[in-house]
Amino acid sequence: MGKLFFAFCLVWADFFYVQLVVIWYGNISEETAYVIERTMTPPWNYLAWFIFIICFIIPFIILLNKKIKTKPQYMSILCAIVIMGIWLEHLLLLGPALNHQVTSVPLGLADGLMFVGFFGLIALAVKFFLELFPEFIRVEKGKVI
Repeated sequence: MGKLFFAFCLVWADFFYVQLVVIWYGNISEETAYVIERTMTPPWNYLAWFIFIICFIIPFIILLNKKIKTKPQYMSILCAIVIMGIWLEHLLLLGPALNHQVTSVPLGLADGLMFVGFFGLIALAVKFFLELFPEFIRVEKGKVI
């Protein structure tokens, strides 16, 4: 799972880079304005760099270590951080179009509660799946893995 997660982090970074290269190389004014607003104007540029660091740089450095990739508790924490980063990436995609001329990233209590709510729904779905298919839970030496 750790190697797969490492590969997905590399693929995500590749998609992020390729999207920017295609828009830059095509030099289409409608799309160039889209990139400039999200990567060069505050507060969105800070959010873009934060997303890049959280979704690629940190996982890349951490997942180079083989021992961390084999420990589920560390992988769970790292996956939660990357999920938060991808959620923020969606805010970066939609935020500038919906909030023109803002001076700070428009995040509030409602946004955090929606994130927690959807995370809870995912946890319930996984719990339901594992109850329905218990053979996916592996037991070794009396420990559930």
